Amino acid sequence: MAKISRLAGSTSHVLTVFIQDSSSTTGAGLTGLVFNTASLTCYYKRNRGTASVAVSLVTITTLGTYVSGGFKEIDATNLPGFYEFHPPDAAVAASAGSVAFLLKGAANMVPLPLEIELTVVDNQSAGFALAIASPQSFNNTGQTTKNAVTLASTDVTGNVAADVQTIKTQAVTAAAGVTFPTSIASPTNITAGTITTVTNLTNAPTAGDLTATMKTSVNTILASGVTVLAQAFPANFASLGISVAGKINGVVLTDTATTLTNLPAITTNWLTGTGVDATAVTKIQAGLSTYAGGDTSGTTTLLSRLTSTRAGLLDNLDAAVSTRSTFAGGAVASVTGSVGSVTATVNATLVSSGLDAIPVTDPGGVATTFPQMVVQTWRRFFKKTTKTTTQIKTLADDGTTVRTTQAITDDNAGNQTQGAAS
Repeated sequence: MAKISRLAGSTSHVLTVFIQDSSSTTGAGLTGLVFNTASLTCYYKRNRGTASVAVSLVTITTLGTYVSGGFKEIDATNLPGFYEFHPPDAAVAASAGSVAFLLKGAANMVPLPLEIELTVVDNQSAGFALAIASPQSFNNTGQTTKNAVTLASTDVTGNVAADVQTIKTQAVTAAAGVTFPTSIASPTNITAGTITTVTNLTNAPTAGDLTATMKTSVNTILASGVTVLAQAFPANFASLGISVAGKINGVVLTDTATTLTNLPAITTNWLTGTGVDATAVTKIQAGLSTYAGGDTSGTTTLLSRLTSTRAGLLDNLDAAVSTRSTFAGGAVASVTGSVGSVTATVNATLVSSGLDAIPVTDPGGVATTFPQMVVQTWRRFFKKTTKTTTQIKTLADDGTTVRTTQAITDDNAGNQTQGAAS
């Protein structure tokens, strides 16, 4: 079985595989396979997976350009049996040590097993080659275990490693803290630990003072147009109650009340601590109920015009006025609505919108409405029909088109039966 290794979690792998021809006695390669060749399948199983996974094979438009599940013959003439295969990235994902593939099923095809070892170190990288060439050794996680390597003036990518060369000369003590040499010129941020003594601290705040950053924020707020209130807080401010709805309780109004005009005269102190004074309520109600406008022609006030007799008549309006009938007997000239029943003789005459208005058009088949039934009955007896010993047919005005057909049966005892029309 073919075996290769790739970095676990790496992507877009382009592999070259060889498929033998089972009908060949020389081990020749099988040519002519495509991604959708009959019965050709591909499955893979990761060593930590619980089941095999099918790979949906697709064609490769350009050899060497990755496409998930890609499968294509390379050169049937010069490389017979060689194919390009692009395994799905999910098969090479991390959290597994290896993944095994199997391509099989096509006619004359020797099954092709392929195993990819999934490594934690990229053994195809330049860094891995440098590690192998150096005298240091690596454990199974790719970490240095001994024999420190002297750094070159440049790293493996060709970038100047001046910072690395500087850092390696600095003294760092992990157990007792960090010692900073005097050669560090740039500012250093300390994000943890306790600073016992601080010297040469620029813009140090005094006790109770704001920091420089806080001062800048305050100045920004003042510059935005905020007005500082000069009014002092009331002496009883602490005793006032402010509810969650923003209402203030316990406030005593001492300013002079504004005089309201166009209101009835009300007694002094009409608004008390317990509510509105009863005398004031009476006067307010009287002022609202008194009609002081000008009368219309023949009307004094609404109350004087609405006598007890008229009020009683209003009680009879238990329905819409339009539903009340004013008919007191005698002849009715016309009725425009529906009539529930008639108990006396009614003299009726035909009008242009009556029976004469019923269309006499051929119903075109079995009648479904009363007017059609009337017309079809007339046509049965006065229009062309045909009758045989087995059926009756009514015809259209052209004398040929059949409108209805009724079957006739005879029991040879003088009894005929005429069926329903259809």
